[in-house]
Amino acid sequence: MGFPAQMSALSELEHEVVEVARAAPLEREEQAPIEVLAEKAKAIEQLLAKIKPTLASIFAEVAEPAKAVGIMGVPLIDEVIEHLAARESALAKQLVPMIEVAQTLRSTMFGRNLRREEKTRHVLVLERQAKAMTAILELFRDGRWRMMALRAELELADDSPAFSDPKELEAYLDKL
Repeated sequence: MGFPAQMSALSELEHEVVEVARAAPLEREEQAPIEVLAEKAKAIEQLLAKIKPTLASIFAEVAEPAKAVGIMGVPLIDEVIEHLAARESALAKQLVPMIEVAQTLRSTMFGRNLRREEKTRHVLVLERQAKAMTAILELFRDGRWRMMALRAELELADDSPAFSDPKELEAYLDKL
C-alpha cells in the first residue's frame, strides 16, 4: 500500500471513529441500554486497533527512504506532520466533548436510581469509551511526535548551540 493510500485509509478510519462515537449521543446515554453502550465501546476499541498499524505503516513508508537518502530526499515528512496535526486537532474538537460527557456521566452514575450492578456496568462501559477515544487522540499525537523526532534526527546540524542542561541554557542566555 503506497503513501497516498495509507493516508486515505487513515482518514477513513478517523471518519469511522467520529461516526461510531456519535452513533448514540452521550447526552442520552444514561438511558441507553448497556448493550448499546458496550457495542459502541467495542467498536471504538476495534477502530483503535486498526489505527495503530496504519500509523506505523505510514511512519515506515516515510522513515525508510528518509533514513536511506536523508531528509532532503523525502519532503513528505513535513507533509505528514502537518496532516497528523490537522487530523489530531479535528478529532480533538469532536472527541474531547464526548470524552468529557462520558466522564461526567460516569461520575454521576452512582447518584442514579439504578441497581448496583447496572451502575457498575454503565460506569465501566463509559470508562472504556472515554479511554478508547483518548487513546485514539494519543495515537495521532504520538505519530506526529514520532515524525518530528525523525525529522530532527535527519536534519543537518547547524552552528547553534544545543543544551541538555537547563542551567547551561540559562547561563548562555544570561551572557547574551
